[in-house]
Amino acid sequence: MSTDLWHELVKPGMTVIDMGANFGHYTMVASHLVGPGGVVHAFEPSQFARHELEGNIALLPDNNVTIHSEAVSDQCGTLALHAHDNMPGLQSLGGENLQGGNGGGTGGSEAHEEIINTVRLDDLFPAGGDTPVIGMIKSDIQGADFFAMRGAYDLLARDRPPVMMEFWPFGLRNILASTGRDVSETMVIIAEVMNFFADQGYCIFEIGNRAMKVRQIGLDEILRYAREQVDQPLSELDLFICMPDRLPDGLAPTGADE
Repeated sequence: MSTDLWHELVKPGMTVIDMGANFGHYTMVASHLVGPGGVVHAFEPSQFARHELEGNIALLPDNNVTIHSEAVSDQCGTLALHAHDNMPGLQSLGGENLQGGNGGGTGGSEAHEEIINTVRLDDLFPAGGDTPVIGMIKSDIQGADFFAMRGAYDLLARDRPPVMMEFWPFGLRNILASTGRDVSETMVIIAEVMNFFADQGYCIFEIGNRAMKVRQIGLDEILRYAREQVDQPLSELDLFICMPDRLPDGLAPTGADE
């Protein structure tokens, strides 16, 4: 993902969400950027990664990071997190996601399960009261990003934060299989999430892998890519999803084909 965009868009005093914080690279950068008047909510369900995250956060000068042990999803409950034994920090809700591809692992007997809790962002940050405005979201959670967005529709419609999001159809399909859900829902869920962003007026940009630089990508193109790549492990993209009035300097809507 783009640390340049992270640096440019995270501002002093912001409340920021980092889903899939892992050892804390983006969390630590955000902590410095938001300063003592801001807050970073770092979500990391893996026991090992969270332990490393806690150690790194303890080194920061500002006490402005809240670490959450839950995974973000579209429903509250419990799930099995598959964690790689020989590659610390590699974990996914889909066991097959550890077998090469984006994960780079080998899966099988080299992975173990941790039972974790899941939460919805809309429940953690409901409208009204003392709920802060969410200024920026980063999501890098091995295909579960689509579920996280489904559980944040109210927040996204209300605060309209820029989103840096991993887009991995193969990873989503494997999570559906691992959690006993119908894998035929894969494209339905992807289409729902991407149409939600488009309907809200968000612009969608590709910032990873195929694109040498940030480029706007149309709804039809991203959905076609998902259909073509859903069976391909090495199919992940990094997306930057942003309202036109929040785009950083030098980035403007280009009227990508819908």
